Amino acid sequence: MRSANVSVISTDWRHRLNRLWAACLLPLYKHTILVLSLIFCSGTLLALWYLSHATTTLVQSAALQGITLHAESLMELRNLYTSEIVDRVNGHNIEVTHDYRDKPGAIPLPATFSMELGRRISLRGSGMVVRLYSNYPFPWRKDGGAHDDFEQQALAALQANPQQPYYRFEEFQGRASLRYATADVMHAECISCHNTRPDSPKHDWKVGDVRGVLEIIRPLDSVVAQSHADLRDVFILFGALLALGLGALALVITRLRRVSVELEHQVAQRTADLEQANVAMTIKEEEIRSVVEHLVDCVLTIDEKGIIRSANPVVEKLFGYTRDEVIGQNVSMLMPEPHRSGHDGYMGRYYQTGQAHIIGIGRELEGLHKNGERIAIYLAVSEYFVGGKRYFTGILRDVRERVRIMKDLEQARFEAEQASQAKSAFLATMSHEIRTPMNGVIGMADVLQQTSLNGYQMEMVTLIRESAFVLLDIIEDILDFSKIEAGKLEVERVPTNVADVVVKACDMLEHLAEKKGVELTLFIDPAIPEEVLSDALRLRQVLVNLANNAIKFSSGQQQPGHVSVRALLTKPGLDQVTVEFQITDNGIGMDEETQSRLFTSFTQGDASTTRRFGGTGLGLVISRHLVELMGGEIVVQSAPGKGSTFTVRLPLVLSPTKPAVSGKAVDLTGLSCLVLGDSNGLGDDLAIYLRDSGAIVERVPDLIAARKRINTLPSGLWLLIIDAGHDAPPIEELRAACHARSDLNLHFVVVEYGHPQSDIDPRFVVIRRGHRRRGRVETMDLVTLDGDVMHPQSFLRAVAIAAGRMHEEEESSLSGKNETAVAPPSRVIALQQGRLVLVAEDNEINQKVIRQQLALLGYAVDIAGDGREALKRWESGDYALLLTDLHMPEMDGYQLTAAIRVAEASTANKRRIPIIALTANALKGEAEHCRAVGMDDYLSKPVQLADLKSMLEQWLPPLDSSPNLTVTSAMPATPAMATGPVDVSVLEGLVGNDRAVISEFLRDFRSSSARIAIELRTAFQLGQAAAVSAAAHKLKSSARSVGALVLGELCAEIEQVGKDGDIEALAVLLPRFEAEMVIVDKYLDSL
Repeated sequence: MRSANVSVISTDWRHRLNRLWAACLLPLYKHTILVLSLIFCSGTLLALWYLSHATTTLVQSAALQGITLHAESLMELRNLYTSEIVDRVNGHNIEVTHDYRDKPGAIPLPATFSMELGRRISLRGSGMVVRLYSNYPFPWRKDGGAHDDFEQQALAALQANPQQPYYRFEEFQGRASLRYATADVMHAECISCHNTRPDSPKHDWKVGDVRGVLEIIRPLDSVVAQSHADLRDVFILFGALLALGLGALALVITRLRRVSVELEHQVAQRTADLEQANVAMTIKEEEIRSVVEHLVDCVLTIDEKGIIRSANPVVEKLFGYTRDEVIGQNVSMLMPEPHRSGHDGYMGRYYQTGQAHIIGIGRELEGLHKNGERIAIYLAVSEYFVGGKRYFTGILRDVRERVRIMKDLEQARFEAEQASQAKSAFLATMSHEIRTPMNGVIGMADVLQQTSLNGYQMEMVTLIRESAFVLLDIIEDILDFSKIEAGKLEVERVPTNVADVVVKACDMLEHLAEKKGVELTLFIDPAIPEEVLSDALRLRQVLVNLANNAIKFSSGQQQPGHVSVRALLTKPGLDQVTVEFQITDNGIGMDEETQSRLFTSFTQGDASTTRRFGGTGLGLVISRHLVELMGGEIVVQSAPGKGSTFTVRLPLVLSPTKPAVSGKAVDLTGLSCLVLGDSNGLGDDLAIYLRDSGAIVERVPDLIAARKRINTLPSGLWLLIIDAGHDAPPIEELRAACHARSDLNLHFVVVEYGHPQSDIDPRFVVIRRGHRRRGRVETMDLVTLDGDVMHPQSFLRAVAIAAGRMHEEEESSLSGKNETAVAPPSRVIALQQGRLVLVAEDNEINQKVIRQQLALLGYAVDIAGDGREALKRWESGDYALLLTDLHMPEMDGYQLTAAIRVAEASTANKRRIPIIALTANALKGEAEHCRAVGMDDYLSKPVQLADLKSMLEQWLPPLDSSPNLTVTSAMPATPAMATGPVDVSVLEGLVGNDRAVISEFLRDFRSSSARIAIELRTAFQLGQAAAVSAAAHKLKSSARSVGALVLGELCAEIEQVGKDGDIEALAVLLPRFEAEMVIVDKYLDSL
């Protein structure tokens, strides 16, 4: 890897240098003419400079060369004259003398000959002068001595070094000249040439002596002229050659430029192709790597020595080893004996013979897990070569499940054959066995309907009876499932009220939704005709099955479950309409593969679905078959973690005996309504109901928009319907906005989600969300209604009651009631009497308990959900007494008390309000702590009715008309005194023994306890001990209030352990908590 990095870096630097070199040459290619011009001019200037400096040297050299030649010629000529003429004539009486002209028959001496020759040369007009002189000239040659400095210096230099000529360039007779001197050396004795001694030189020279100097003086002007002519010719030739070279170079560069452009284009194209190929190769490599990494099978690559070179992550799942543990190890580590020992032999034999044992052959065999377990795998091995080296790829698939399934299938086949033999006998007897107990249920329901029941009880009995009939019919169809296989299952077409079918289907599932902690809402399009021809039983069976599945699969999640059932008119018509039923949940959802198996007999989404939620897998098959028999279709839209929507589309023929649309059951014509709530809640549906009943409706999404609209509402009566969701309704904020308009007469209807909220001003009408569907008048302008499974007519009746167009239905009391119910005074009267009580409590069950207790004692009450809201209410109201819990969100009871006492001290004429603590804490010193922060007294939860009555009488002014109610304490001292998991007498001691009230409290407790238990489990799973403690605190108080004392004590333990942050201790307590919850639920079911 390191060498590869070095290679990459080296290659990178070479590419950079090449690019730099190309960048430098590119301007030359692009500006050829300019470059050639610069080269030509530079060459010319250089040549001129060279000639200007070389001319003198050339002239001097030429002159020196020529004069040297002349001097050598003269000396050779003298020597030739001496040897060939003088020496020959000495024996023939021919005189050799300097005055040969005066003597006939005489010849000149060699020196005389040389001088005469030089004189003649000097007289030719060339300007050249030849002289011969000495320091010892003959007497007759007196001018032969050295005269000027050059001659003297030359004579001295040549005497010193005869072999080295002496020359100098200087002015001579006004002309630049070269004076060249060479030694005249004695080559023979003087007597050899002179005839007589007297004629010989006065100085006796010896052979080899320098007797004189031969000097040649040559003017340089002729040499300069000749040199200039030669240089001019050379320059002309050089210029011609340079021009030809530059032209050729221009042609070459032009050609190179074209070739360069072509090469650059080709290089750019090839570079782009290479980059594109590299990108594609990188993507392909990443795809291949990703595919291998995410294969469900284990993939190994092995070299020819059996060493594992790579492995995908599945190796850990299949064999228990991490990738790092297997890479570099021999693959035999994954084999049990005897294959491990024989593996090398298998490989060696394959290399020698080519006989494959497993290569190219897929087969099932056993592998060895890290823990030593033998596992069934399917192995396929392929061979490939890279760089001449042999490698193998092994794909290993876990077939343990398939092997198990095959065994199970074999066992199932045997059992199916056994079961098939018993099927006929079972079906023959089952119908009678099921009908017998169902007849008892239906018969007793008929008997109950003849007894003295109030409206709500009669409604429950009716629902029981109808559900029993539906159950009986459905069981018969399931037992006779062979009818579907034989095509004999039929549906009828009779007049059917679609709205009633949808309502009854949801009513049947309301208890299940409440138990599972799932919100169940419904909407019925008012445009759907009242009666159509259909099979009500089969339609309800389909809706119940789909909604039941939705409730099951949306429960037990981290977020609260929600299921919506909607009936919509999608295609109106005169004779036939199309109605769409949508069942939507926010549950676990399904992927496409799971959806493809939904409508297969005896199957569910996956194996875990059956284990978690139960069921046979027949429900959707029957539902689809029934829908198809009714001429419709059923489709599903879902995604994992996003919930599911099942849609049933049915074409329905209008009933000939009924009009397409019936008259309105509740007439709200002309009623002005303002609906507050976002589009994710019930606000849009409520607006549709109101418009269909004739009301004038305006929609606002939130509090800000509501305030703005209230400022511009026309004068008159307006009804405000609030879809509060899971939040507290903004009553106080809306009240403030309304007080600014004295010309408005507003009534408020609030729809809440989940369980009833406690922070409601009794002057308002609050429509709650829960399982009580009828409107309840709490004060003269406040109506409440629950949103879960809210019937359209129930909602419209509540609106009519709030508007004064309808009176609340009176319910008959249960027989056996032993005390007279006392209606609490209205809020206005309580304020006038100075007896309005403010309660600060965050627990819903405790809110209902204290409200019921105060109502029994004849007190009106305002309830705040936390200390901050209680403080706001106290600041804006005139309350006689405050009952406060100690542990609440936002602001607890201690902080609330401190804030009130500070405000009282800083405000003049502010009456001091009595503050009573309500808490489940039984710690030593708690009462003293409460009094220390400013509270006046202390009540322990669960608060007994008698204790509460005594406390109120102590701190509130007496009233003559107060109820004369006798109460006793029914709170057992210890959990052991309870007669079951829930001691109902505890609740009776708190709120009285009205059975309807007791039942309502137990229903609310069951619903709230299921929700709080989900919160507790979720917090424990996330490791949030503080949140576990908070949830246990809420449930502790509620459990003790209703008499679930063992559960309450368990919650108290969990609360304390959660505060300590001990997760391990919570893990021990949680199973006990779960078991006790199951016991309490079963006990409540039996009541």
